[in-house]
Amino acid sequence: MYHTIMDSFATDGLQNERRDENSRAIFHFTSNTELYTMRRNVENRFPNAFMDQPSLQTLTPNPSLYPIGTAWILANVTKRKSDFGEDDKFFHSN
Repeated sequence: MYHTIMDSFATDGLQNERRDENSRAIFHFTSNTELYTMRRNVENRFPNAFMDQPSLQTLTPNPSLYPIGTAWILANVTKRKSDFGEDDKFFHSN
């Protein structure tokens, strides 16, 4: 299931290409709009992929209460400088 979800990050909205250069870890986006559109699409297809939803956590013996990873957003602003920031809610929404 993990690879299916990571592949959906890599291919959402694309035909016959990937935005991760086959790494399943680093994704390239043309804009922030593309990034957040892809995130919404993946969340809609796999709503509980990265953590157990809160209503089910008490029913699960060992629930996954935290996201499986952290996303970093890097924005190339010039040839020699990049702007970056951590998106700490990338895999979790209430």
